Amino acid sequence: MSPGRRRFVDGLRVNSIVLVVLLIITGMVLHATNSVLHMDGLFFGLFLFLFGLLVIAARIVRSRILVLICQGLIFFLAAGYCAGFSALAALRVGAPLSDAQLDGWDHWFGLHTERVIVFFASFDVFNHVWGVVYNLTVPGIILTIFILGLRKDEVSLYRLCFIFSVGSMTCSLFNLFFPAIGTVLYHGVSPDIMRRFPVGAGVYFKGPFEAYHSGRLPGISPAALSGVVSFPSFHVVMALMTLFFLRGNRLVNGMVFVDVVLVLLSTILVGGHYFADVAGGAVLFFGLFFLSRRVVQ
Repeated sequence: MSPGRRRFVDGLRVNSIVLVVLLIITGMVLHATNSVLHMDGLFFGLFLFLFGLLVIAARIVRSRILVLICQGLIFFLAAGYCAGFSALAALRVGAPLSDAQLDGWDHWFGLHTERVIVFFASFDVFNHVWGVVYNLTVPGIILTIFILGLRKDEVSLYRLCFIFSVGSMTCSLFNLFFPAIGTVLYHGVSPDIMRRFPVGAGVYFKGPFEAYHSGRLPGISPAALSGVVSFPSFHVVMALMTLFFLRGNRLVNGMVFVDVVLVLLSTILVGGHYFADVAGGAVLFFGLFFLSRRVVQ
């Protein structure tokens, strides 16, 4: 077996094992919290389409590019759904909110997220940008998967999938013992101030968070998934994934860097995160980034 083919198989094997582990963890969390998973036809149809396309790419078209893209999307979607289901189910444990501790960590470093929000609220002309960059974080990962597939860079693609899979589940499991409602709701930032930001900024997850944290809502479906994880911030993990894997010429790298800086700010202004969440997401990413070098050959 050639070195290139061996790397291809090894990377696929590692991510397949990780995905099996994620499925087991998700099942355990759902069972332990007495959560009920409701699936719809669209959910199964999406995966059937991708697996069918993968078979066609591998057996009929024999396109290495299409195979890599399909594999990347399958790992991305499967891990994302596992993490999303686990995050909501984990909230049903009803662990005490950790906002006071997260806010205390911020203050220990002399940082105040509520003051940052008030400061940026005065720049009304730019505030629509925060919502755009925040919502484009996930599409940015999908774009990176396509580009790595087109480049036939299977090592980077499999490393990206590994970081996404392990990182998303790690963030989700923090809801078991360290949930938080976010800085906007914790500090009671004035609605007059938040109106200057995109609709739902800092509070868009309030309904699902309270419904699952209170334990009154047992049913979980793909449509119910929402950004209910505070610490660590997975948006930060995804932004850094884009920065380190979506590489090109100087212009592309510069544009990606600016986008990542804006995403990091938007996690506070739109996502309602604390600085501690941002730092936690960065630490998680770099830990997985260096680990991926060892386990994905």
